Order: sequence, then C-alpha cells, then structure tokens
Amino acid sequence: MAPRALLAALFVLATAVPARAGELVVRIHGLEAARGQVLVQLYSEAERVTFPYSERGVTAELRLKAHALDAPATDASIGFGNLAPGRYAIVVVDDENGNGDLDRNLLGIPTEGYGFSNGVRPTLRPPSFDEAALAVAASGTTLADITMRR
Repeated sequence: MAPRALLAALFVLATAVPARAGELVVRIHGLEAARGQVLVQLYSEAERVTFPYSERGVTAELRLKAHALDAPATDASIGFGNLAPGRYAIVVVDDENGNGDLDRNLLGIPTEGYGFSNGVRPTLRPPSFDEAALAVAASGTTLADITMRR
C-alpha cells in the first residue's frame, strides 16, 4: 500500500465517529404494593409485534431487556444504558403476587397495577407500540415518567 493511501486510511479510522449509545431512565410513580415485584419491560422497534408485556406466550428471548425490582413503597426508577438510538416502548407491572404476570379478572381487566410509557392510558384495549413509543437519542439521557394505573 502506498504511503499516501496508508495515511489516508489511518486518518479515516482516526476520525471515524464511534457508535453512540443512549440511556433511558424510567421513573415509576404510584406503586401500591409493598410486596411482590415490579416488572419493567423495554421493547425496541424490532419487538413492536410482541408489545405489550401483557400479551401471553411471548418468550423472554423476544424482549430487549427485562428487569425485576423489589417492590418499593410508592416510587422507583431504573436505567437502561447502552441503547441504540431509536424508538422504544415501556410497560411496567406492579406484580403484587410475584408470579411474573399481569393478573386479570374474568373479563380480562387487570387486577394489578400497570403503566405504559408516553403517558398512554388504555381504553378497552392495550396501547399499540406507536402509542407508547418514545425516542431515545444517540447520546445523553432520556427520561420516561410512568404513572401506575389500576
């Protein structure tokens, strides 16, 4: 390789912009249970078909990230780091009995607390990915406030 071409290649490598990763901090408000666990599910655009958490039969491998927190009194927060820029949707379940699922009554209405990103308040159906999606930038921190519903 000619010295000039080698220098040009080294310059390109040295000035290349490294891949960036953003952070998403989820702040959860209005938890009622002092027992059980709080389940936080984060879905990327690629997992939009499996959104939301309450769909049964979705395996953990299809989810981008899952965290289970010990249930705090009323508020909690959790961070998801190293996220590629893009759109993400979040579901939070106040899993009072610790069974790893959003329990429902005979009519399919949730009997445990739940919340969605983007301030979505579901009516007669779970929200779509697009309704709950928020943008995470290539760098910096994105905040998502989720208020639990019952």
